[in-house]
Amino acid sequence: MTGSGSAAVYEIKVAGHLGSHWAGRFEEVTITQDGGDTVLTGPVADQAALHGLLKIVRDSGMTLLSVMRIGDNSRDKPATGRKQLIYQGSLITKRIGEEMITTNEIHDVSQRKAAIIAGAGLLLMIIPSIFAAMTFDGLFVPGDAAATASNILANEMQFRLVILSFLTVVVLDIVVAWGLYVFFKPVNRNLSLLGGWLRLAYAAVFAAAILNLGNALNILNGADALTALSTGQMQTQVWLALSAFNNGWDLGLAIFGFHLIVVGYLAFGAEFMPKLLGILVIIAGAGYVFDSVTGLLLPDFGVTVGQFAFIGEVLLALWLLVKGLSTKQWEKLALRSA
Repeated sequence: MTGSGSAAVYEIKVAGHLGSHWAGRFEEVTITQDGGDTVLTGPVADQAALHGLLKIVRDSGMTLLSVMRIGDNSRDKPATGRKQLIYQGSLITKRIGEEMITTNEIHDVSQRKAAIIAGAGLLLMIIPSIFAAMTFDGLFVPGDAAATASNILANEMQFRLVILSFLTVVVLDIVVAWGLYVFFKPVNRNLSLLGGWLRLAYAAVFAAAILNLGNALNILNGADALTALSTGQMQTQVWLALSAFNNGWDLGLAIFGFHLIVVGYLAFGAEFMPKLLGILVIIAGAGYVFDSVTGLLLPDFGVTVGQFAFIGEVLLALWLLVKGLSTKQWEKLALRSA
């Protein structure tokens, strides 16, 4: 808000109680309590300033209840007191100047909605991830191309479901990358952007690795067209394709681990999130990086920690979903993030 000589005076009501320390987030604003809600009153220079003010409200996780223009504020013409309702609930009722503000312009995608989307996406990918990983491990026999090819031919539908499940995870990873970026953007925009790009990079590498599974299936189903290859050669080609998938997935998990380290750091630095949660996510990310590096440098090491450190990811998903779905919990978070 600004004290411009020709500014209009607006009254913005949000849910919950905001303390006087919130005044530092706004310029020349008066904070008053109205029952269980808070009213922000002050001059706004123009539409751009109003949009900026509403963006602060949105990004802080506050629930916007109404926007009211209560008059002009100038040296020659003080606030008239005539109220004009601009926004109430989810309905825009008036124009601001010559422009009709839409609900999307005021709310866009809030931090709270991003938390729900990211949390739901993280939880939804658990089932297809576990199914695909366990089924693939049951079909792939390390060092035995004939047994691997035989397993896939005998369980072709399961193998196709593995491919479909992995692709579902890729799509959910893209959605989660976006949700986490929006959620953590108020904490640190640059690090949040880095975390989002790292998860997108992981999704791209993983998708490229999945193509090898499709190639393996094409080799087995196209046996009549591959007459130049013996059965043993085809089986070897299938085994090599599955090995390439494994190698690509391992590389992707290293990128994914760095993504989790960034997300954990953001969670640790966020005043509204438990420090322990951030630490657990960082540990999970470090576990993935450790497994990828040791798998590359020490292939016979045989010790993996990522499968035990994933608890940080699950707790993050639950925290995001529970806090995002609970209005009361979210209002508490909004107050703590001031």
